[in-house]
Amino acid sequence: MGLKIVGCFRPMGIWFILLKTEAEEHTLMRWEPRRLAVLIEAYEPSIIRIRQYYFVGWTARSDGKHLLVYPSVPDGLVEVALPQGQHRVELQLERTTQERLGLATSLVSFILICGLFARTWVAAKQKIDGSS
Repeated sequence: MGLKIVGCFRPMGIWFILLKTEAEEHTLMRWEPRRLAVLIEAYEPSIIRIRQYYFVGWTARSDGKHLLVYPSVPDGLVEVALPQGQHRVELQLERTTQERLGLATSLVSFILICGLFARTWVAAKQKIDGSS
């Protein structure tokens, strides 16, 4: 009993494909960078595969419960196993510690560069004011 494609949606050039064991209904509710939500009626336990590459940080919630998110084999796409029933599945790519450190480093660097420019501008202005 293999998986078969029963629904496709292509927002902005990206394929969103649900792979399941039986015919099911689905509605894409939200498609944003790093976040999506889909309403699914699963007639039996199912697997959804999202055409997004799996990275550490993907999380999934359905009906207030965390779901296991894992990479598909061999493609490395996001997969989530669902029990039977109607579910609103929300997937989100959370920021990792490395991303947060990178953002903090960029912010500190930006502030230091602004401070250096301000210091240079003040020194140049004082030099001009002192020479007149």
